[in-house]
Amino acid sequence: MLYIGSELSAPECPPVSAPAKVYEGHADLDVPYECLPCRCSEPTCGLPSVLRASDAPLCQGPTFTAFGAPTGWDGSCVAATAVPDERLASLVIAPVTATACEPIEPEPVPRRSARDGFISPWKTFARACKGDPIALDDEDVFGDTDEPVCPAGEKCWPAPEPPPPGFRQCIMYLGGGEPVCPDDYPLMHVFYRDFEDTRECTPCACTPTGESSCSASVSAYADGACTDAFASITVGTEAGLCVDVMEGVALKSMSATWTTHRPGTCQASGGELLGEATPTRPSTFCCQPLPAPPR
Repeated sequence: MLYIGSELSAPECPPVSAPAKVYEGHADLDVPYECLPCRCSEPTCGLPSVLRASDAPLCQGPTFTAFGAPTGWDGSCVAATAVPDERLASLVIAPVTATACEPIEPEPVPRRSARDGFISPWKTFARACKGDPIALDDEDVFGDTDEPVCPAGEKCWPAPEPPPPGFRQCIMYLGGGEPVCPDDYPLMHVFYRDFEDTRECTPCACTPTGESSCSASVSAYADGACTDAFASITVGTEAGLCVDVMEGVALKSMSATWTTHRPGTCQASGGELLGEATPTRPSTFCCQPLPAPPR
């Protein structure tokens, strides 16, 4: 006998007619798997955040003193700890930075397995139950007779009565090759023990779609309010620049303004679903039609 239905409401094997549980499996695999959209970080242009004062011309050092701006500096006037004139003979202005866009990977989608607990990845459950063959000398069934009651080499089984609710009369296909059901058990059902999941999402990538160009004018001041400029120079992304400073000048503040601010654009790709979830370890049952309900 074979039960087909919900695993939560599956009955136990009928204790009289088919008490032995011989198989459990599943059908109608249902394991959703979603690839979330890929995204890209925004490309950026970044201002140089530190000036380095050298105590010798041509930025040769040997002593350098940093004059820094806060993280995320927007170019507005910054008055940090002053660099005195005896430490300022030249000034290193770092290049601006151009940061490319980067893929933002979505959170991975958890996979489920048939062994993950009772939250089943299957919609349909099957339980096969088997009864015992009738002994050939069972007088309660055959009476007192010397006549053969079963064909030679075969076993006798109880004549099929209407199966208990939820069950149907079936045989399990144990032959090789492509299963074929006999005429008196015409309905084929295939169930599986497990499944193999090879699905995954392709990696996210970002492709630049617009040219990036970043440059800024950086100014150094002898006062703390960015009014008395003694150096102003435009830097790009290729390399920093060195500027010599007249004697007797101290560095007390700095500012910067963008001369070119085109960080560029990019296009996200990836996040495509590859692979599939495939049921494995199949078993085939051939069943009789369910009896018609009583009128």
